[in-house]
Amino acid sequence: MLCILLKIGKNQNVPFDFPFDFPMSPLISLFHVCLWTYTMTETWAWGRKDEELVDRSAWPWDSTSRRPSHADKRRAWRRELLGEEIRAALRPGATEAEIQAVAARLLSLAA
Repeated sequence: MLCILLKIGKNQNVPFDFPFDFPMSPLISLFHVCLWTYTMTETWAWGRKDEELVDRSAWPWDSTSRRPSHADKRRAWRRELLGEEIRAALRPGATEAEIQAVAARLLSLAA
């Protein structure tokens, strides 16, 4: 089998056989996070029209009749969330601290 050296601490290598000795809890946790984000994106996009989910202006050669992919749905949700954040920052009467907090959130979303 594939033997991998896992670095633990300073200059300590711990060998283990990949499929057998690898700790499964991080993999299971990652699977759950991916599954939940996929499910939440599909749930958000469930009742929406295809036209509001798809923005193919950057790809003029792409067929507009094609159904939206999961990536299209994810991008549409991201556009909506960013739009809400921007509208919250631009509302009348926002203080400097609120604007700074929204700017920090937007930068963290963009990064």
